[in-house]
Amino acid sequence: MNSLREKQKQEAIERLKLMGIHEDVWKQFEESNTVMLCRSGQYFPLTEEEENEVRLFELEYDTTVYLAVRWVTVFGTLDALLFVGKYEEEWKMEQADIRNGYAMSYCINRDYPECSEMGSICFRITEDGGIVREG
Repeated sequence: MNSLREKQKQEAIERLKLMGIHEDVWKQFEESNTVMLCRSGQYFPLTEEEENEVRLFELEYDTTVYLAVRWVTVFGTLDALLFVGKYEEEWKMEQADIRNGYAMSYCINRDYPECSEMGSICFRITEDGGIVREG
């Protein structure tokens, strides 16, 4: 029987494909658990500090992060960690949300950490498979 973490990884790969994320990104995640950061529609590897933040979040909430999206707002620079949660019964509903352009995330506010929060982001996929936040 698969562990929760293995099931979350498979679900994360399905979500990346469902979103239309560039194949190189989901293949790296599939093969080596590499979480990429998308900024302005382009992908970059996480820094060591960012990787540590992802792992701490995963441990604290029993999640699997599959992608990070960065954008700058009037409220500061935000990193949305897109993740698969521990409640399998919610996954189908979350896939439906993804089909409608919404993904569950934990948004880290780089400028005002006390304003970091869990929630849903609205996104769109660019022609070349990048992801950008909408709204």
